[in-house]
Amino acid sequence: MSASLPADACPECGAGRIPGQVQCWLCHGDLSPTASVARAALPAESPAGCQYSLASLLLLMTLAAILLSITSMNPGLGIFLAVLMVPACLRTAIVATLRRSRGKPMSLLAKVGTFSMTLGMAIIVMVVAGATFVVTFLAMCSATRSGSGWRGGPGQDIVFWIPVLAALGVSALLILFFWWILRLGRNR
Repeated sequence: MSASLPADACPECGAGRIPGQVQCWLCHGDLSPTASVARAALPAESPAGCQYSLASLLLLMTLAAILLSITSMNPGLGIFLAVLMVPACLRTAIVATLRRSRGKPMSLLAKVGTFSMTLGMAIIVMVVAGATFVVTFLAMCSATRSGSGWRGGPGQDIVFWIPVLAALGVSALLILFFWWILRLGRNR
């Protein structure tokens, strides 16, 4: 446990001591004075590579409970929110773990900023993907509605190819933009 425990707390689990007991009532750890001297002589344990605090675990469980309750009330909205939130949570956890392993832990504001930026990127990608789908669908409908299918007369193929190429160009620009943003984030 931490060094800020009161004197009447168990050094293993932090539970309150019962006067006169030589064993903790919660974790059954040794509370005798000789055990505390022996414990102080041992070197401090190094933390494992990937640890999460209780607050992070509770926050994740709260988010999961909210998503499950929204999904039970309105499945479409719950799935949409899960598709947005899960990548943002995973990326925030990965970035925070990597920064902590480098000796530069993230502040709460930096975690909120990373989460918000990833959530914003996910929203933009979903909007662009939806717009691309709609534009391509409309182009296909207008090309087939012209009555001659895909092989129309002069100028009819352009009705199909201009929106498709525009959607591909916008998608390529977004990929380049997000690659640039991620590269800037790695250089910090």
